[in-house]
Amino acid sequence: MDPLHPIQRQLILNLRALLVAINQKLPMLNIYFPPTVRFNYINFINYYSEYLARINTPQQFNERAPILALAIQTTHDAIDQLINSCQQIVRMQIEISSLDIPPP
Repeated sequence: MDPLHPIQRQLILNLRALLVAINQKLPMLNIYFPPTVRFNYINFINYYSEYLARINTPQQFNERAPILALAIQTTHDAIDQLINSCQQIVRMQIEISSLDIPPP
C-alpha cells in the first residue's frame, strides 16, 4: 500500500484544519444563523473531517476525489456564508449607530 503523496496529504491536512477553524467560529455566530443552517454546517464539518481522516492511500484519494471536491466547494460556501453574515452584522451596527435616537 503506497503512502499518500506529500501534496495529497497536505491538501487533506489543510482542509481538515479549515474545517476545524470554521467549527470554532460557528458558536460565535450562533445568534446570526438560523438553527437549521448551524446544524447543517456542524453536520458537514463533522462528516467531512471524519471522511478525510480515512484517506490514507493514493487510490483512496483518487476514488474519493469527487467527495474532496464537494468538501472543498462546501467549505468555500460555508466561508462565504460566514463572511456575508459578518458583513451584514457590521452594516446593521453602522446603520444603528447612525440613527439619531434620543435617549429614553
